[in-house]
Amino acid sequence: MAARSVRPLTTSHTAGTRNSHLTLASGRPALDHQSVNADDSARIRDLLASNRTLLAWVRTSISFSGLGFAVAKFGLKPDQARLSAGLGMVLVVVALVIALIGYLQHSQLLELEKAPPGSPQPDRWPGVVAASCCMGVCVVLIPYLAVTAA
Repeated sequence: MAARSVRPLTTSHTAGTRNSHLTLASGRPALDHQSVNADDSARIRDLLASNRTLLAWVRTSISFSGLGFAVAKFGLKPDQARLSAGLGMVLVVVALVIALIGYLQHSQLLELEKAPPGSPQPDRWPGVVAASCCMGVCVVLIPYLAVTAA
C-alpha cells in the first residue's frame, strides 16, 4: 500500500468554509484564503474555552435540578414529604444560581474578548441558548414543585 501524504491542519485552514462555526465580525463566514493571525487564534481559543466552560456550568446545573426533582418527588418516607419537597426546591434554586453564574461569567469574557472588525469569531448562540433553556426550566420547575408538594 502506497504511503499517502497528509496535509497538516493549519491555523489558516481552520478558518475555512469547512468549519462554518467561524464567522467574521460582520457575520460572513471566514473563507480559506483569509488567514488567522496569532492574536486571532488565541482569542478564538479563549472564546471556545469559555463556551466549553459555560456548557460545564449548564451540565452541573442540570444535574442539580434533576437531583432536586428526584428528592422532591421520591422522598424516602411519607411523613417527610414536605421536608423532601423543600430540599428539592432548594436544590433547584441552587441549579438556577449555578446556571446564572455560568452565564454571567461567560458574558463577561465575551465583553473582555471583543473581536476587532473583520476578524473571525465562533458562534455565541449555542451556549447562550443552552444556559437560557436551563434557567427557564429551573424557573418553571420551582413553582411546579411548590404546587405539587401540598
